[in-house]
Amino acid sequence: MLVQDEILNTFKSISNTIEMLSEKGMEISVSTDFNAFVLRVRECRDKQVTPMFDPAVTEIGPSNGFWIEGRNRNKEIVHLQAARFDILSNRSLADFLESLDAYYSSPEYYRQQGEFCHSPSHATRHITGKVAYQGEFWLRGGGSLGARGRGYPPLLTHLSSAIILAKWEPDFTYAMVQPRIVRTRMANQYGYTNMEPHGLVWNRPTVPEYLDEWVIWRDRGQLISQVSAS
Repeated sequence: MLVQDEILNTFKSISNTIEMLSEKGMEISVSTDFNAFVLRVRECRDKQVTPMFDPAVTEIGPSNGFWIEGRNRNKEIVHLQAARFDILSNRSLADFLESLDAYYSSPEYYRQQGEFCHSPSHATRHITGKVAYQGEFWLRGGGSLGARGRGYPPLLTHLSSAIILAKWEPDFTYAMVQPRIVRTRMANQYGYTNMEPHGLVWNRPTVPEYLDEWVIWRDRGQLISQVSAS
């Protein structure tokens, strides 16, 4: 468990980060209503929510998830992201992904015809225990009303990391990112220094292109250090 100073630092970090985002023009709200999250994603991004955050096909709610919404000074949505917590008892993250248990409460019922997932990276074979996933990260573009190019990503990822630490104290925190995120060193801005290719190779017939993404991850000590550094 976190010691008293770590608890105080974590909650101070959450408060300070929300204040910094407000000063930069983004107001933050946090929710555990994933039916509302599905609607927000469809409204803002014109895409389907990743199944692991869709309550129609998986169990996600107050005990194992939250999502963050950011609005600009005109009250328009300019940011979304979500986090999920799972306990992997006697199994690896790779097994969790490849079995599709990461995405569906009943993979045999919800998986698409021909859907498969591989996770051949070394890291996912060794990540286990209490794990938290950070995903669905989106920033609105588009000129003066957008949120890109304003230095938001480090603050927004730091905020979700601090909330994850306060709520769940995971053994590992991870995300799956496109190769360009690694090439441009954006993963470092998100507070991750551990990364490997082919963390997720996922084919869904209804999606035009299969995913081949890097896994980026932190252990508990690295998460605590990052949150405390704010």
